[in-house]
Amino acid sequence: MGEEMIDDLCAMFKKDVRADVRLTASNQVLALTGSAEGRLFIRQHRKLVELILSNIAESGRIQLDAVLELVNLTTDEPFCEILLNQYEVVDTFVKQITNAKSIHADKFCSILSNLTRNSRHATLVFEKIGKEGLNLLFGIYLKISYNSVGNTLDYLGQVLANLTQVPNGRLFFLDKEKLNIQKLLPFLTHENIVRRGAAAILLKNICFVSDDNNWLLGPSVDILPALLLPLAGGPEIANLDMDDMDKLPDDLQFLEETKEREVDPDIRKMLVEAIHLLCNKKEDRQYIREKNTYVILRELHKFEMSLEAESENNRAIQQLIDLLIGDDPDVSELSKVEVPEELKAKLEQTDKEELERIEKYKRGELEEDDETAGIVMMK
Repeated sequence: MGEEMIDDLCAMFKKDVRADVRLTASNQVLALTGSAEGRLFIRQHRKLVELILSNIAESGRIQLDAVLELVNLTTDEPFCEILLNQYEVVDTFVKQITNAKSIHADKFCSILSNLTRNSRHATLVFEKIGKEGLNLLFGIYLKISYNSVGNTLDYLGQVLANLTQVPNGRLFFLDKEKLNIQKLLPFLTHENIVRRGAAAILLKNICFVSDDNNWLLGPSVDILPALLLPLAGGPEIANLDMDDMDKLPDDLQFLEETKEREVDPDIRKMLVEAIHLLCNKKEDRQYIREKNTYVILRELHKFEMSLEAESENNRAIQQLIDLLIGDDPDVSELSKVEVPEELKAKLEQTDKEELERIEKYKRGELEEDDETAGIVMMK
């Protein structure tokens, strides 16, 4: 398709052109965005990019097609780069999301989620919306029925999570006066898996800021019970002896036997990793131990083992258990421990061998004795 044909295609969208012709042209552009080759072609031709952006202001099917085209196009990082650096579009997307009567708000959430997937693009978006824009998006996310025409805004949670890749985005949720992080904790047990997943990602990102972990664990936020609750199964808790029960955080004691563990393995893994990040400082590790976190992890490990003998989840749980039941190093922060290059190489080799062993296990190439090697057996 040469420049002349592109001009002809763009001309088909003019207001005085018959409706069926305009719709045919719109369908052609949408079809282009369905393949990698088509998306490459569009980002190489500025006229087509500008046509799609201008069609957002249209109505009916042409507007819907333009929005769907942007959803498809923003799955490619090079297109996101062009959009963020050459066009002022972020404001338009935010306005569509925050308009309570916007019929395409959910799709604009998906577009903004795609635009903020990597940290560089998330930084560019944050620079454009600022703290005020983030506060606005967060505010409407907390209002479950904000959109009056049936949009759920569930994927807005992913946007918020993506923006915590940016230091200022993390600081927004670590505001000790507004306690924004507290408002997110209930989403870890939300009925919608998209919201639960976004909350888990966001909280894991927040836990990277180890200087604030003591505050997160303290009474202002009390993050540990919120992270542990989705990992706990009611029947296992009901069978604990009273000594173990009494040491658990209050929110985890005497759970109903019908209480189910988080069903999504990725979310379970992120919650375990978030707790691991909270263990960076010695005093925080001690607090997490005292809350009998090991008991929850022990039962979780049994559950994961019943699903798959080896998995990334089991690996993450074992690493956290080793940290909690092992002796502390003679330093207050694990992140400051210097690992000798020779030891680092050995650890990397061990990781490589373990991953190879897991792959062999999955292919059924291991002997029975090999299958149980390296697995932490908990009583």
